[in-house]
Amino acid sequence: MLLKRSPAEWTLPRLCGELLKHTSAHGIPNVFRAAHWCRRLLWAVFVGFALCCALWQCTEMVLNYYRYPSHEKITLVSNTMLAFPAVTICNLNSVRYSSVRKSVTMTKSLQDLGLKQSHRRNKSSCWNTTCPDAPAESDSYPRALRKFASQFNQLSDEEKIAMGHQLEDMLIFCNFHGQMCDTSFFSGFVNYKFGNCYTFNSQKTTDIRGAPISGAALNTTRAGFVYGLHLELFIQQIEYVKDVTHSAGIRLLVHDHAATPFPEDEGVNIPPGTETDIGMMKVSAEAHR
Repeated sequence: MLLKRSPAEWTLPRLCGELLKHTSAHGIPNVFRAAHWCRRLLWAVFVGFALCCALWQCTEMVLNYYRYPSHEKITLVSNTMLAFPAVTICNLNSVRYSSVRKSVTMTKSLQDLGLKQSHRRNKSSCWNTTCPDAPAESDSYPRALRKFASQFNQLSDEEKIAMGHQLEDMLIFCNFHGQMCDTSFFSGFVNYKFGNCYTFNSQKTTDIRGAPISGAALNTTRAGFVYGLHLELFIQQIEYVKDVTHSAGIRLLVHDHAATPFPEDEGVNIPPGTETDIGMMKVSAEAHR
């Protein structure tokens, strides 16, 4: 119980002492109430330690706030079923030599192209010497190549498809997820640079000629080399037009089903006589609030 004192007796030190003796903060009143000096010392040490811990925690919180820390959470999710992407393949040779020989106009254009290519090679060997018989126009071969491409593009779609490489002749072996597949799994389109291109798992219902095929979406349930797509292709290099195509192989492009493939701008070239493995990982970014 507080004793009543006159206002003259309430000095600042006495007032602070009375407040500390009767404060609700645990430990501080015991520093003054303890009868023995040893107890007072122990309570003072305990109270000082508690105050130091509180100040240290507050300081750490303020410093951590002004550091603006960020936390990133990465979760690896193993789905039991994952949609398999679309795979587009194109032969680097756009037209078959045997089909070009059947067209009089294309054969004449091909002969002109071969002559221009021959003149170009002869001229390239005369850079440091004088060749009076060399052609004066340096762009004769590109013009002949553009003329050949223009005549090819003027053909109908059916004629373009017939002159290109056929999937039935190219596809030797096809296996997806341990199951055999055939040409009915491929749709197709005509590319201005590579001719006939074929897409596996495009989810389209018709092939390159408009015949109905299975358009069901294919999924993979396991990761690894065994559960992917295995293709063995015959590029028919004997059918290559050497004056038009200067490299042999397959153009391969992996893309989404809804995306339009552009093999002339994307994809990789796969040379003949080699085994190529392509592994992919799907990364999905989700925003969390």
